[in-house]
Amino acid sequence: MSEDLITLMQTLMHQLAPSLPSHVLQLAMKDFEEVSLDDDYEIDMSRFHKPSAVHDNKCSVCLAGSVMAKSLGVPIGFNASPDMFDEDTATKLKALDLLRTGHVGIALSFMGYSPEEYGIDTSFRFKVDDYYPYRHQEFVYRMGELVKFLQEKGL
Repeated sequence: MSEDLITLMQTLMHQLAPSLPSHVLQLAMKDFEEVSLDDDYEIDMSRFHKPSAVHDNKCSVCLAGSVMAKSLGVPIGFNASPDMFDEDTATKLKALDLLRTGHVGIALSFMGYSPEEYGIDTSFRFKVDDYYPYRHQEFVYRMGELVKFLQEKGL
């Protein structure tokens, strides 16, 4: 078995520690900022963690993919998706994908929260723009606002 494969298998056993949605999103934004400054990565909100279709030796990642790359240590060049991780980590990664598109109620339900207990309708959608083409500053700002919203709700 190759050393890279052993490393990947060990990586996929990591768990994403934070449990509050705002903490998970804060961690993701920290990782996202690191990835956005790393020449080995390109932001593509339609890919979790996948070798670039356009640029050799780059890895395309979305918000959840940046967590895979930085906090969970998935190596560049590997095609990874949330389902490759333990159930808890996969749930948080999938919830991040919902949060980045503003689907707060669904993301909370997905993470095992009852949105109604926090005064949030299940169909509630936080205002985010369509990020195609991707606009870094706008995305970071809106995700920061979403973190504040979640914190105000005790989430």
